[in-house]
Amino acid sequence: MDKMQPIGVLDSGVGGLSVLKCLHQMLPHEDFIYVGDTARTPYGTRSEQEIRGFVGEIIDWLTAKNVKQVVIACNTLTMLGVDSLRGTHPFRVVGMSKGAQQLLAASPHKKIGVLATQFTIASGLHKKAILAADPQAQVYPVACPKFVPLIEGEQFESPELRQAIAEYTEPFKKAGVEAVILSCT
Repeated sequence: MDKMQPIGVLDSGVGGLSVLKCLHQMLPHEDFIYVGDTARTPYGTRSEQEIRGFVGEIIDWLTAKNVKQVVIACNTLTMLGVDSLRGTHPFRVVGMSKGAQQLLAASPHKKIGVLATQFTIASGLHKKAILAADPQAQVYPVACPKFVPLIEGEQFESPELRQAIAEYTEPFKKAGVEAVILSCT
């Protein structure tokens, strides 16, 4: 890779800034271009065709910026299929991990919760990855559509966010879930 080329980082909003922070720490001498598509967030309630269109536009824009690699810092986009983006551009595309091994290691009784966008939950890919790693695991997926507008709106300490957290985690408490992946903003 050319040292002078930046690395592109793509998210549907601002949640991927945490990924960008880690990348800066790991690769302090690299330059980055961050694209947070806040104008069209949330992606998790949109159709696959619409999301693919948005991603195609952004990837084409990053191609014009001569990036050497693109990191997909969005779980919805990762679930959509980073594989479908690989090989279509002159750079490597990397997505987020589904976290199956880490979740299983943190859960003695293999009771796993998944909080994610509606699209990600509907894809079933987290559950599939966890069950592929351990068919005895019990997976409890919950879509959390209220999170994105609250987080993107910086409502971090709001009563609305606390209420949404309580609502979405109630099924986990009832099921005795031991580990949860937050696969969304």
